Amino acid sequence: DCTSLTHVTIPASVTSIGTSPFIRCPNLEKIIVESENTKYVSIDDVLFTKNMLKLICCAPKARHTTYKVPPTVMSISNAAFFNCTNLVEITLSEYLTSIGIHTFYNCTSLTHITIPKFVQLIGVGAFCKCTSLRTITIPPSVKRAECASFCGCPNLDSKTRAELEKRFGKIIY
Repeated sequence: DCTSLTHVTIPASVTSIGTSPFIRCPNLEKIIVESENTKYVSIDDVLFTKNMLKLICCAPKARHTTYKVPPTVMSISNAAFFNCTNLVEITLSEYLTSIGIHTFYNCTSLTHITIPKFVQLIGVGAFCKCTSLRTITIPPSVKRAECASFCGCPNLDSKTRAELEKRFGKIIY
């Protein structure tokens, strides 16, 4: 665990970063990538591949209350917004095809999300413990929501809850 870590600088020499690199750093506020790094870039404390096709993670204590994923992003890593408790609203890139495992886990301030039209899968625990989540708009393209994708979301409105259960069954809780 790195609970006291608040800032991280990724040097130019780093060429590989694993999945969920800062998942155990709940107080991380700043992610900085040295400009000479050829593989990664950080914009507003969100880490991306240099080509901006993949969003790797957001610093959990970044000051964002709203965030718009850049339109170039085609994939978001598992647990990318894990513990981003300040995040109230997010706009996803229209080119996403899936929402991975624990992507928005414990985003306790998130109130609504619209899933883009090309998404086909919502992963295990993707919105687990999003305790303020009230509504979610899911296009017909979503064919599967895996187990516990909405567990611990007690404030989903009755219409949203009914639609989710009808499409995906109670396994999503």
